[in-house]
This record gives sequence, structure tokens and C-alpha cells, in this order.
Amino acid sequence: MYDILIKEGMIVDFEKNKILIGDIGINGNKITFIGQCSSTAKKVIDASGKVVSPGFIDIHMHEEKIKKAKNIEPYDIANYMILMGVTTGIAGNCGDNYQDIGQGHPRGAGTFPKVIGKYVREDKELDLIEALKKMTKLPANRLGLKAKGEIKEGMDADIVIFDFNSIRNCSTFEKPTLPPKGIEYVLVNGSVAVEKNKIINKRLEKAIRKNNS
Repeated sequence: MYDILIKEGMIVDFEKNKILIGDIGINGNKITFIGQCSSTAKKVIDASGKVVSPGFIDIHMHEEKIKKAKNIEPYDIANYMILMGVTTGIAGNCGDNYQDIGQGHPRGAGTFPKVIGKYVREDKELDLIEALKKMTKLPANRLGLKAKGEIKEGMDADIVIFDFNSIRNCSTFEKPTLPPKGIEYVLVNGSVAVEKNKIINKRLEKAIRKNNS
């Protein structure tokens, strides 16, 4: 029995440069099976017709106050990032401190869906697999995150499931915190963080230290 079984998803395979229909079995925080599965699971996710991608990696995040409010939650930006499919965020020399930029910037809630919705689906400037590789495998390789960035057995179960036909950015400079459309599920460390565009568990994160990927 699996902890989570993702059924009939359109799984992104970077090695074959294809999208393959199949199931993904997850135990603990790892992907333990990819293929056609008849086993049971504690939770089954129907991903038919949906793209199943590795979780997006933000290689240079900013802790911005992107909404005007008193007593902003310490994980404010993390909540908006997980809603757009970001499962790994890199905090560098300017990424681990709050900065008040007034009204806010829409990148904090919509960068990755915008790439897929606008530049892949609408403008056809990028191929879907190429775009997803730039968001996942390539940054993982650059950072030495050997267990992230691909859907493979033994890899971390950081996964985004989205509807290619409806995914889009909704945030604007006037409303920078509007969440995107089309993200069905986000899994972090093998647990569901987002379901149907709603955060259901916001405390799944862990720190990744240098030389401990």
C-alpha cells in the first residue's frame, strides 16, 4: 500500500523528452513507483488529463511584504509561492529578510503559472517540457539538489499537478496577491500542501543546508 497514489497523470519525463500517461506511488517523502499500478493507497489522486511535474524551484526568492496588513504572517510569501507550485525556494544574500515594497509585485504570486499559461500555451514561445525543465531539473542540477527536479523512483516527492488548458497567472500590480488558476495539487515532501488551489497544510517545509541536498 502506498501513502499516496497519483493515478493516470501526464507525467513529465525529461530523459525521454516526452509526457507519459501513468501512475506514481509515494511512500513517506519519496517517489517509490512509476508505471501502471493496481495497488491501493491511503490517498488516491485522480490526475487524469492533468500534467504531473516536479515541484518548481525558485532559484532567487525575495521575502517581500506583498500585501498591506498589520501582523503579517511570517510565512506570507511562502504561502503565495506554494500556491503557484514552488516547492523549493532559494534564499540568498537578499532573500531572507522582509522588505516593504508598497503595493507589491505580482511575481510573488504568479511567475511560474505565467510562463506556462502565456509563453507556452498562448504565445507558443516555449515548448512545455522545455519550460518545465527550466523550472525544475536545470535549477536542481545547478544547485546540486540531487533528489529534486525530476519525476523518478527514489526522488523527493515534491510534485505539482496542473491543468495545462487553464493554468494562468492572476496577480497584477493592483492586486499582487491573487493566486493563479489551474494548479490542482502541490505535494511537498510526500504530503499534500495544496488541493484545488487551496492550502491545506502550510507547515511541510524543511531547511536544505549547503552540502546536505
